[in-house]
Amino acid sequence: VMARTRGQRVAEADLWEASPYRLDSPWEGDGLVLFRALFHPEELVNIVVEHALRNGKGTPAGFGVTIRVSHLVEHPAILAGLRSEAGAWVRMNPVDGKGVSDMNVTAFRFALLEFDTIPMDLQLSLVASIPLPISAVITSGGRSVHAWIRVDQPSAEDYRNRVREMLLLLEKYGVDQANKNPSRLSRLPGVRRTLGRQGDGRQRLLYLNPCPRTFPILNP
Repeated sequence: VMARTRGQRVAEADLWEASPYRLDSPWEGDGLVLFRALFHPEELVNIVVEHALRNGKGTPAGFGVTIRVSHLVEHPAILAGLRSEAGAWVRMNPVDGKGVSDMNVTAFRFALLEFDTIPMDLQLSLVASIPLPISAVITSGGRSVHAWIRVDQPSAEDYRNRVREMLLLLEKYGVDQANKNPSRLSRLPGVRRTLGRQGDGRQRLLYLNPCPRTFPILNP
């Protein structure tokens, strides 16, 4: 797994160039690009912009808003308005519109890999070299990148078992072990944050692959 990091470390541009789904449009449209590629038009997605302030950083709060993907695509101004000084978050898996807990998830499609304790360039190198089916890589606008792993499990129990096993295998690389539930929030790309930001604070989509295989994004 670490073969790629022994030499030159991976940069954001390396992942962008490797993306099979071209990301050539302005970065502000990354959210719609993500929804079109990874969700079905009739599915409901939950987006959160409310936040609480903790240690100078915004953390998600409240139940957010749940919107049909087709409606967001047809009315992009809605998505453009869903942002705050803390940025924005989205649940990686679609929900039923009746709530935002694990029991409201309608497809157990993605799991989250997140690194909070190692430098950004090393996070990028790990994401690029881990042999997992990665569908999306998103910068948080802060100190971490988020990788969406395609798991496609039939139930919440199967999902938790699969994700728990995966995270344990990656624990030695600094992967956050808390991301085990299917209603987990990730950063929504196409939004800029100011609270807790690093650099320009942009939450950007670096890599997108709707049909990933269990291979590293970049070969060692």
